[in-house]
Amino acid sequence: MRRAAHLIRDNVELLRQGLEVLEKLPDDLYASEAEVLTSGSIGAHFRHCIDFYACLLRDADTGRVDFDRRERSDVVERDRHRAMDLLRELAERLPGLERLGADAALQVRVDADSDDAPWCGSSLGRELRALLSHTVHHFSVVRLLLESHPDALPEGFGIAPSTLRHRRENRPR
Repeated sequence: MRRAAHLIRDNVELLRQGLEVLEKLPDDLYASEAEVLTSGSIGAHFRHCIDFYACLLRDADTGRVDFDRRERSDVVERDRHRAMDLLRELAERLPGLERLGADAALQVRVDADSDDAPWCGSSLGRELRALLSHTVHHFSVVRLLLESHPDALPEGFGIAPSTLRHRRENRPR
């Protein structure tokens, strides 16, 4: 259970960092397409991450998590306040998965090209790690998109927790 709690805590912290960013952004910046990169809007990156967490929470109790059945709501991509509400909800609900334990067996499907694509064996711990990495990746793109708005970025946003720990531990004294 302790491993699950640790992984959940790291994911919740990441979602709260995202919330902190969204609280500081103007609505138009959240929804506007990136001019520098062809990676979509800040809202698209947040929506994408929200969708993956929502799938895990929706399906974990069934033991079969279908990440391809994401909502993909364009409202979330355009409406910063809706995204903030969903981030808060996800951060509140994630700790409820601790009861399953990190070793809870899951079957997952992602990037399948058909409904009869095979399911892959996984675990809750593995999927929480994958969500952490996936979200850090998308937040790092958001960080690039916000280079001209550094005041909107909390320290360490878009940087993996392990990298931040490494930097702290190896800081020159």
